[in-house]
Amino acid sequence: MSETKNSHGIPPQAIVPVTETQEPIFQLTQAQRRDAEKFTLTYMQRTRMPLTTHGLKNATELVLGDALPRGMKISGQSRLASGDNIVKIIRAGINERERITDEAKMGLYKYKNRVQTQLNPFTGPYALPRRSVVLALNELQSAKTTPSVSNSEEVLNALNKRKEALPKIADAILSSLSRELFPEASIDMFPDPQDQAKLIRNVLTSLVFRAEPNPVVSIADLADFIKRTPDFNSGDIQPFSEVITAKTGLDFASVNSFMSCLLEQIKYFFDNAKDLKPVSAEGKSEEVFRGSIYRYFDSALLLLHPLLEEKPLVTDPAFYLEGAYSLWNNSFSLPIGGFKTPHLTALIFPR
Repeated sequence: MSETKNSHGIPPQAIVPVTETQEPIFQLTQAQRRDAEKFTLTYMQRTRMPLTTHGLKNATELVLGDALPRGMKISGQSRLASGDNIVKIIRAGINERERITDEAKMGLYKYKNRVQTQLNPFTGPYALPRRSVVLALNELQSAKTTPSVSNSEEVLNALNKRKEALPKIADAILSSLSRELFPEASIDMFPDPQDQAKLIRNVLTSLVFRAEPNPVVSIADLADFIKRTPDFNSGDIQPFSEVITAKTGLDFASVNSFMSCLLEQIKYFFDNAKDLKPVSAEGKSEEVFRGSIYRYFDSALLLLHPLLEEKPLVTDPAFYLEGAYSLWNNSFSLPIGGFKTPHLTALIFPR
């Protein structure tokens, strides 16, 4: 008996392969099988998938292994009935795949250059796993033809959850501050997710180095911290995660996971701060050293510029003391005719 073929000359089992030793994922009727086969071939043509054995395998996995289960989930079905319109269910799954990949592209493409140029294992203000972002970006390059979009879906779900959680966590931290010391502290001061993440990293840094959730971290603090070799144990931040959970009503597991990822970002910065040598080891001026610390940590932590942390510059020679931050110290002046004379650049651009 000759083998039945479709209009494309391809046997049905090449589209929906079923072996004697492997139960099919879904028990399809002959009519549903024919409809699924026809839809698969049409989808391959529409998306220009190659009509090869490998192309057929990928298309079958995409349609029956991914789109169909998604469509069933959307319609609230756990099993297929013989009278179900399988094409309608598959189309719903295809639409869901497209929604996921479209949203993932909008949310993740901004990280494309970052994950290619930076080695931090977690990226961005939402501390997304770098490896997962790379897998999702690779997947999105062929979103319509890849059999599964699970990586994109996983990262998108994490991104959406953390987008919701980040301002709530930052607000909980700010609302806990002393009104006397921080009378104007408000989430309205930090509308940028980058700054909200920096604020939380400040608290985590304080927990690691000072065992207290203090969001204020100065350049002088960092100069001291980089001399130490602390234990960045994520277990140590669980009590803090519990407090945040109680204040925000967020899920503890999600909060603690987010905090752990932000902590890993901080750990990476401190692990790679070896070039920031103390002044005595490098022979640098104090101002240069402090500037180096600021530039290195500024992308991770919420810091005041070194100029804003400095004591007022002494401009009256009557108040000059040796070693004081003034126009007459050696960094800003030259001895001329027995007198210290400030550099012109120091007068115009005091540091």
